[in-house]
Amino acid sequence: MTIAGAVAENLHPFGMKDWAVPAYLFRFHLVEFQQLNMMDQTGDAADIRPDRTGDDCLAFRRDTSGTIVATLFCEAKCTADHDADMINKAHEKSSLSNLLPVDILQIIEVLEDSADPAAASWIEALRRLYLKGPSSAYERVDHVTYICGRKPVLKGSKSWIPSGKPHSKYTGARRLHMAEIHLSQVEDLIKRAYGVV
Repeated sequence: MTIAGAVAENLHPFGMKDWAVPAYLFRFHLVEFQQLNMMDQTGDAADIRPDRTGDDCLAFRRDTSGTIVATLFCEAKCTADHDADMINKAHEKSSLSNLLPVDILQIIEVLEDSADPAAASWIEALRRLYLKGPSSAYERVDHVTYICGRKPVLKGSKSWIPSGKPHSKYTGARRLHMAEIHLSQVEDLIKRAYGVV
């Protein structure tokens, strides 16, 4: 989730430099927190758990009046090796037809607890989008971030995901941005990020 947001704000999908992620929704992954608590208490090994419902990360563009004119729906997948099924699922989820994020109210809830001076203007813009719907200028665009620990094995290939056209599982008929990142020792990085090591 965090890396997808960093990609949105720093790699400028579609050549747009004003994408902003006003809040991350980690605290709403209830199943994950329950499982982590159980593992902490019992010492049991981790089970495969479902992904958090809703969107992994959302970035927005606003016009000069503060109105949200575009939403970047970010789907993030991460594996220590390579998993073609993860890539398929990311593209299937990115293909959903809803124009507005289902997590608008949760983003507002996070922002209401924020000390950031910009939070109030984001709350107003998100409420307007939720209550009044999108303007005629509004656009939904999609983004997939795939992080894996193994580089492609095909000679000359730089990515697991073909770059010449949208993935076969993507049926969204919208603009789609991809970021594929190869990191060695992904599991160690995740453990350090969450203070497990």
